[in-house]
Amino acid sequence: MSAFAAFGNFIDPNQAKDGSFDRPHEIRIPVLIANGSNDVAFPTHNSYVLWQKLTNAAAQLHLYADLGYAFLFQYAAQFSRPICEFLDSA
Repeated sequence: MSAFAAFGNFIDPNQAKDGSFDRPHEIRIPVLIANGSNDVAFPTHNSYVLWQKLTNAAAQLHLYADLGYAFLFQYAAQFSRPICEFLDSA
């Protein structure tokens, strides 16, 4: 599947009906979630809900205040620290 087709499936509102929303508790590996608080493409609330649903995983949630979608490129140095810590702890 091409990246374009995968993204099309990702934003398809019918994908929410596939049951995956209720399955994060099945994940049992460490998970790092990062989000800019002003991200309009992926609202912060969605990251928070996912983090709450990861009940059987060592999940970390990092929210970046006043930043949007491209925070990881705009603040790569700040974002690299939690990534390195996450990878070192796994």
